[in-house]
Amino acid sequence: MSNSRDRNNDIDIWWKQLSENIAIKAFNSYPAALRLDDDHKGCLQAIMTLMGERRRSIIWLHSTKELTPPDKAVTISLANVLKKEDRLGGKFVCHSPNTSGRNYLDGIFPAVAYQLGVPRNHFSARCSVVQALRQDPALLHEQSSFVDQIRPLFHEPLKCLRNPWKEGCAANADRSVPKTRAFIFDRIDNCCPPAAYENVAYFLELLLQIVQEDSSIPEAHLFFASGPNFSLEQVFGLFNDPSAAGPLQVLKLPTQSHITIISLPLEKHDSLSSSFSGVPTDDGGDDKE
Repeated sequence: MSNSRDRNNDIDIWWKQLSENIAIKAFNSYPAALRLDDDHKGCLQAIMTLMGERRRSIIWLHSTKELTPPDKAVTISLANVLKKEDRLGGKFVCHSPNTSGRNYLDGIFPAVAYQLGVPRNHFSARCSVVQALRQDPALLHEQSSFVDQIRPLFHEPLKCLRNPWKEGCAANADRSVPKTRAFIFDRIDNCCPPAAYENVAYFLELLLQIVQEDSSIPEAHLFFASGPNFSLEQVFGLFNDPSAAGPLQVLKLPTQSHITIISLPLEKHDSLSSSFSGVPTDDGGDDKE
């Protein structure tokens, strides 16, 4: 009994240290609800449809203009819907442009690790994170990069959740519809200065290696949202390398021409359906170089 109590105390100490070294605001400051007009409701529905048709995918919402409140409401509403359905794996929001010397990407995995270990039935993931921090406390230092963090603070704890998440899907009333979790990375164009844009490409590449190639982790979607700090060409450039299980799909809002949804399936699928269609052209007028 004493050994068990000591072990739990040790876990609590490390968990408290983690909580004191993450950006709580980056995942805990969304409003509970926002009003969506009909156009943006359609955008949200298109994203939910894509997630419902697949079990693994990347979905990227990009705006070539500064995000309006309705634009922001799409991602916020998506996070709230996923949370209500117990499908939100984790989220990270870069609220303001990066003007500091540190790459905000280096703060994502500690924050996501914390979210993975919070639910009561995620104790194995929490233990995995604590073990990683005990072995390498420098993972929480400012000098630690997302390259150092992705395996111990994302990949390993995620593997611990394969059975808990599978049990959650099996308990869902409508078993014909996939209830895959999703990770949300909002306003990702604020995460690093323009000169460090290649870091976002590498960040995505590392995530894809895990989600697409490791069958021991639970299935998951990766959702990104970005604004005009990236050009549309830059966003499309991120999708050049991955070996997808299906074609790249591009969706446009008919009345919101500044918004583009890019979707890349990471598994084979039979069909795709959406009320939006069309291949965008980027005239550069609204984008930053």
